[in-house]
Amino acid sequence: MKEQIISERANIIANLRQLVQSLVELNMRAKTHVSSNKADIKKLRKDNKELEKMKIRNSFFIRIFSLFFKS
Repeated sequence: MKEQIISERANIIANLRQLVQSLVELNMRAKTHVSSNKADIKKLRKDNKELEKMKIRNSFFIRIFSLFFKS
C-alpha cells in the first residue's frame, strides 16, 4: 500500500514537472510573439506617418496643379 502511494506521488510530481516545463515554454513563445507584435505596431505607426506626409504633399500638388490648369 505504502509503495503504491509513493509510486503515485512520484507520478504526480513527474506530471507537475512536465506541466511546469510546458508552461515555461508556452510563456517564452508568448513573450516572443508579443515582442514581435510590438515591433510590427511600431513599424506600422511609422509607415502611417509616412503615408500621412505623402497624402499632405499630394493634396498640396493637386491644389497647385488644379489652380494652374484652371487659369
